[in-house]
Amino acid sequence: DVASEISKSVAEMFHFYENAFGPAVKGSFRVIEIAGANWDARSAPGMLMLGSDELGPGFDPWVLSRYVAAQWFPLKYPIGEVESDAWLADGMAVFAGMMYFEETLPPFEADEYVQRTMVKALTYEGDTPISQADNLGKDSSEYRAVVGFKGGFIIRMLRDVMGKEKFDEMLEAFPVRFADRSLSTSEFFDLSSQLAEEDLTYFFDQWLNSSGVPEFSREYTVFSLQDGYKITGQINQDLDLFRMPVE
Repeated sequence: DVASEISKSVAEMFHFYENAFGPAVKGSFRVIEIAGANWDARSAPGMLMLGSDELGPGFDPWVLSRYVAAQWFPLKYPIGEVESDAWLADGMAVFAGMMYFEETLPPFEADEYVQRTMVKALTYEGDTPISQADNLGKDSSEYRAVVGFKGGFIIRMLRDVMGKEKFDEMLEAFPVRFADRSLSTSEFFDLSSQLAEEDLTYFFDQWLNSSGVPEFSREYTVFSLQDGYKITGQINQDLDLFRMPVE
């Protein structure tokens, strides 16, 4: 019964990613249980190997979504020799999972998975920017937090900056742009800026080359009027050179 439930979830994720990012490296996909495995999931073209403890009745779709996305990131869309580009592959796998939940679940259910990703993204608040995260060690939890989870959230924020319509155009162009070349941060810059019709260098620079996240404070006063209310106030940020849309 558990295997049936997991395979159904895997199939739904697999087909969703195919529609979003093009065909996988292989059209068939096997999930293989490895008894006694003491390591995280291992992916190969058309194959996902999981330890028995990850295949029980309480399997986590949030974790599974990233494992399945690995068939595209990095197996179909690998990075080149530049280690600072790793955030794009790992981040796209995380973002793909968030996008899957946001587009297939009711908002209040999807938000749980988005919030869990945000918590992971903020787990490590050191002085290491994403562009230098290879210094953290690839098997460390700090590396996964900065490169994978924070990288995924940066791509999600890029959607807010570009607007969903232009961002969706970028996703449609993604398989074509990277069909015969390695994932590259600079190429991703160019593609995003081209379709956004504005220079997005500021966005990538502040999120990839700087560490930490900004903090905001707000002050406001509510005035009662005869026909409603009037609110005046301001939002302050702790970083001088920081640009981001806010609601």
